[in-house]
Amino acid sequence: EIPILALFLAHLPPQRSAKILGQFPIEQASAVAAEIGNLKYVNMDVISAIASKLSEKSMNIPKFDFYPGTGINCLVQIMDNLESGLEKGLIDKLKDFDSNVASELKKAYFVFDDILNVNKEQLKLITKEIPRNILATSLVGVREPLLNKVLSILPERRAEMLKFDIEKQLNTNKSEIIKSQKAIVLKIREMIRSGMLELDK
Repeated sequence: EIPILALFLAHLPPQRSAKILGQFPIEQASAVAAEIGNLKYVNMDVISAIASKLSEKSMNIPKFDFYPGTGINCLVQIMDNLESGLEKGLIDKLKDFDSNVASELKKAYFVFDDILNVNKEQLKLITKEIPRNILATSLVGVREPLLNKVLSILPERRAEMLKFDIEKQLNTNKSEIIKSQKAIVLKIREMIRSGMLELDK
């Protein structure tokens, strides 16, 4: 059942949960993600009952490494570890299963296009933490407003160098572009969680 599977994944390390979730069809993965997003505190008797049922089928029940404080926080940690394609698919599909979870996830989950909503001082702080080659690759083929925003916060010389680097990579494989964008997003999420970066509400 979806609720049992969601509870099970919520108690595994995020990397492991992401690997399991990535094996499901997008419809089932989205349903499970919606259920995880709705998880709050669960009575330990319920968890024990589920573990007991699972133990009847397997002697190798994974150790529960952490307990989710809120469903959204747990879901964000799992999605941090998903492949980019599935991550985007889940974000797009989640609203079909639970619009409230989709809305809450959007508030808590920074994605690459959200750079457009970051103010210039915050963006300067972010770009200082990103290697130039990764930044250039991530901007290949992006919408003009996003590209212009990044260029606008750089010194003229550095902006020209970045544009040159982007032009050199126009034939870069799409998967490499997505990989670079993912690296930047993960860095930003890390900066937010560590308190290094505080985004405007």
